[in-house]
Amino acid sequence: MKEMINKYFKEFKTGTKTMFKEFFDKEKNKKQRANMWTFIRLITPILTIICSIFAFITGSIPLLITTSIITGFGALTDKFDGASAKKHNSFSEYGKILDQVTDKCFTGIIGINLLFLNFNYIFVLLGELAIALVNITYKLKYKNLNINSTMIGKAKQLPLFFSLVIGFLSVINPTFMTISNYSILLSLIFQYFTVTSYIKSNNKGVVSLRKKEISDFIENLNIEEENNKEKIKTKRYEDKNSNIIENNKEFSKKEQCENLKKLRTELTGEDIVNAVEENSFQKTKK
Repeated sequence: MKEMINKYFKEFKTGTKTMFKEFFDKEKNKKQRANMWTFIRLITPILTIICSIFAFITGSIPLLITTSIITGFGALTDKFDGASAKKHNSFSEYGKILDQVTDKCFTGIIGINLLFLNFNYIFVLLGELAIALVNITYKLKYKNLNINSTMIGKAKQLPLFFSLVIGFLSVINPTFMTISNYSILLSLIFQYFTVTSYIKSNNKGVVSLRKKEISDFIENLNIEEENNKEKIKTKRYEDKNSNIIENNKEFSKKEQCENLKKLRTELTGEDIVNAVEENSFQKTKK
């Protein structure tokens, strides 16, 4: 768990530095527009907290409406970043991590803030926590598993964000409170189906991961077998060459002995002595 958090934190930190650096570069600006929209969604909850605190203290309805508008703008950035990423083909691993972090922070911070107006938002927070725990559990158990958003998970964002936007208006009129409660209920239904869809999707991912691991294992065995065959062939070739060399050496020795025997039979005693002396003289000369 600690390793995964550290990894995410390092990637988030490095990616954020790169994002700001490239965003102000005219040539690389387009690649980071989607990430900037996502990053804005990380800032909007802070603005909503500030506005809502002043609204609660002063009882100002315009400030509550402003808070609701800021929340709505933050929710819309979820659509803006996706559209920008498709337009400029700027999908990245950092963008995926940033999107996951900002969604949870956006919902968590605003949801906690809305608890002071309507305690039913605790169910929204618990639903998001359940989704996060499912994905974290699978990621901890299967490190190489890629966890991707499901269609129901993306659809869940619409009622969820609507419930957050309408929540700040619930104190203005009882009708808004009723709408807020219904939107919370609808969000809970979508969150339930999101959890089940993530479990099914992750289980399929685990099966695919296992198949890939088995396929890679078999492929490695085949490669190892081919390498062993090549080693055996090479060893046989080397042994064959060494045998040929040894045979040639033995043949040359036999040939030299036979030539010496012939020479001895052809020469007299004095001739042999002279030949030996001449041979030794030539070796000394060399």
